[in-house]
Amino acid sequence: MKDGIRTVPAVNPAPWPRLLPEDFVRFSRLIEKRTGIRFEKRRARQLSRGLFEAAARAGCEELDSFYSRLNSAASSSDAWNDLMVELTVGETYFFRDTGQMLALEKHILPAVIEKNREKKTLRLWSAGCATGEEPYTLAILLCEILPDIARWDVSILATDINIKVLDLARQGRFREWSFRETDPDIRRRYFTAGQGGHLLVPRIRDMVHFTQLNLMENTYPSPVNRTQALDLILCRNVVIYFAATLQPKVMDSLARCLTPDGWLLLSAAESAGLVIPGLKPQVFEGAVVYRKKESPFPQGLQRSRPGLAADKASPARKTWGHKPRRIFAAGPPQNNEAPVEPALPAAAPAQAPCDKASGEELFRQCQKVLAENPLCPHSHFTLGLLNAEQGRTAEAVRCFKQALYADRDFLMAHVSLMQVFAGAGQNKLALHHGKLARRLLADMTEKTLIPGASGETADTLLHFVDACLTRKAL
Repeated sequence: MKDGIRTVPAVNPAPWPRLLPEDFVRFSRLIEKRTGIRFEKRRARQLSRGLFEAAARAGCEELDSFYSRLNSAASSSDAWNDLMVELTVGETYFFRDTGQMLALEKHILPAVIEKNREKKTLRLWSAGCATGEEPYTLAILLCEILPDIARWDVSILATDINIKVLDLARQGRFREWSFRETDPDIRRRYFTAGQGGHLLVPRIRDMVHFTQLNLMENTYPSPVNRTQALDLILCRNVVIYFAATLQPKVMDSLARCLTPDGWLLLSAAESAGLVIPGLKPQVFEGAVVYRKKESPFPQGLQRSRPGLAADKASPARKTWGHKPRRIFAAGPPQNNEAPVEPALPAAAPAQAPCDKASGEELFRQCQKVLAENPLCPHSHFTLGLLNAEQGRTAEAVRCFKQALYADRDFLMAHVSLMQVFAGAGQNKLALHHGKLARRLLADMTEKTLIPGASGETADTLLHFVDACLTRKAL
């Protein structure tokens, strides 16, 4: 700082200077107004790093001049694009969220295909697509379940506010980390190994159209940018970063983009306790999704019953991921709570895949383990999930508390208690366990994978907890 002016270092220091309180307030307000992204005080360090990095690259010697540039520039300008590279999370991977992938494969996409079989058109949108793994996953899924896809007019729109990640997405080249939930057979069929990563086959790349779109702007729904009359929208781990006051506007716009009977998929964190006017939640095994109106499934499709194995009459298919599919729980279904993947209890027979075992069999496995080791936290936790799935809230709470008695730092037990208490209107208890979960997460690095959280990282789960704690109900 010189003469009272906040200067930008010319060389990357480690760490960047702390933002002054007034700088944090004015920049965070401007970013929220333009992009919807809200910065809590705990993220001040991330905001500081991003601002100083972007300002240095923009040639601005002072934060004041960088603020003036941002304030006067369009949201699609280079200055804003460069800042978004620093501030947005581009973390994603193929076939993310096993519960939703199963719902897409077995129910949602077949329903969309059946509805459009006569006109043979499909309209899908991945909003907030980052580096492209999500829309390319949709393309692969369609190729897997639609034998005559060449005869269909398929439009997969992929948008993001960050134009630089869109450039990466168009290349269709991915490193090993993007495949951590991808079946090796899928990777062999749809990717070719080469220098610098795995390259998507052209027929999949050509199915996806990438373009920039800011969800805070009034540019959708519109036929001009292909956001009208859509059969399916995926907008996962996007609005969780938005200010709570701005989320209803985005949800309303997304709902208006859907055709009658259209589907909207959010992340588990964003679905927790959320009501969207005009859309009705539907619960599948491991996923809560939204549909523009309640309507019967096409003949041959059935609703999944939470907590039970997939319909045995369904044709057997390979799993998408390296790991076997496991039973997911959504908490009490009427609350639309976030699916949580239970860990198998210690000493479970041969680590049998849970998708091949009924809820009753998993219950017996846990009871057997607890008979030998009453302080096995994973078994108590799994019993809590099974009880929550069946609506036995009081028993679920007892089991989650037993898990915490055995291990007071059992993160997902705190998260589950936060959800159950919030759904029951016991906000003080929900707040208590949410704060304890947040404290545990704050001690972890951002990319730490959380056991029992469906492959999510500490950073994503922390945003989930914050979103739950900042809902008006709490």
